[in-house]
Amino acid sequence: MFCKASLVAVALALIATANPVMKGGNGPIRIPVRKRSSLTRSDGTADLDAAMRETVRVQNKHRANLMAIDRNIGISNYQPGAHVPPLATMSPSPSYSASLPARSLGYHVIVIPRQADESLTMADSENMWTGPIGIGTPAQAFTIDFDTGSPDLWVPAASCQGCGGKHAYDPSKSSTSKAQGGQKVQEAYGDGSTASGVVYTDDVAVAGVNVTEQYFVVIDQASGTASTAQMDGIMGMAWPALSTIGQNPFFFTAVQEKAVSEGVFGFKLASNGSTLTLGGTDSSLYSGSIEYYSLSSSAGYWQVGDMTAYVNGAAAVQQQETVFDTGTTLMYGPPLQVMQVYSAMGATDIGQGYWAFDCDAVPSLAFSFGGSTWNVSADVFNLGQVQQGSSQCVGALIGQDLGIGFNTWLLGDAFLQNVYSAWNVDQSAVGFAALA
Repeated sequence: MFCKASLVAVALALIATANPVMKGGNGPIRIPVRKRSSLTRSDGTADLDAAMRETVRVQNKHRANLMAIDRNIGISNYQPGAHVPPLATMSPSPSYSASLPARSLGYHVIVIPRQADESLTMADSENMWTGPIGIGTPAQAFTIDFDTGSPDLWVPAASCQGCGGKHAYDPSKSSTSKAQGGQKVQEAYGDGSTASGVVYTDDVAVAGVNVTEQYFVVIDQASGTASTAQMDGIMGMAWPALSTIGQNPFFFTAVQEKAVSEGVFGFKLASNGSTLTLGGTDSSLYSGSIEYYSLSSSAGYWQVGDMTAYVNGAAAVQQQETVFDTGTTLMYGPPLQVMQVYSAMGATDIGQGYWAFDCDAVPSLAFSFGGSTWNVSADVFNLGQVQQGSSQCVGALIGQDLGIGFNTWLLGDAFLQNVYSAWNVDQSAVGFAALA
């Protein structure tokens, strides 16, 4: 487990200096965040084992989301071809061979999420953006993953069996803690690990943004990788419609309680200087104006339509839907459409949805959503050599059926690191601007 002492100190300092309640009229709050892991090894090769673990985690996370969508509106009312897939498990890592047939990984499981201006740290083995929060009165400090692809807040209980050395929530030490009727929540993971917990409400502080009676899950039992994750928990920042517990995520509570001056949060995600801003955007981090796109679905995702993917400036696929997810490292698309993109690059299928291209001629990949075109940098798109000495490199776009629809893509950090992103609750829109 990575050292959290400095993050805890920052969290306590932020909590101690915060106003009791931040109401409308105050400016946006910045939170530095950090991501410590990479899917590229120090020798320049792609860490395909880690990439596969990431893919299984993402599949199962969105499986849980699709189950919530099915409960709330019926899966057939979401996207054409949407379905709740079986639980994903690890398959053998892809390896470079021109004759290797493509293989489907399988399907999904669930994770733990991140967000006012806060510094983000990517947990070593989880590839997540993390930062400090406080829960309770007085505040108990946690290091949390801020995730726009998940809906709920999860933290471990002081009595948790299998939670290891994580910072734990003790309701008996908070004067504002309330148990919510013994409601039990359980999640299963593709590697056989599990996490279960009960629902509480309490005050939650993220930097200077403080809310009261926030609903969250307190994990009282965990096993396997669910017990060894590097961060303490997840703060979901998706829309309430995805909630497993049927309640507002933290930022939506903040908007409702007027704890932020504007229903907008912004992310700059980078290897250095990553920042989450709550209650607005940080104009020092981007140039020009933010181009917003209205959400195309009310199912709970930050999702827009009219996506076109470009290879070397030419449209490869068009009229696609896109979900944006800060809790996902890579980019995913339906296998057929991803094959069209890589075919335009002259790439080779190496199995499990992964593709390889000539390291000396990294293709240009870009996306538009009915407006400007946003480029994916070669450094981000190239995960590294298939193996040492190889002339072939692995791409950060993966072909997988995540269950979210025939024409629906999932773009994570590999896209979001190339832009400043703004997530607008007031206007039901997501927007991008060029990085400063």
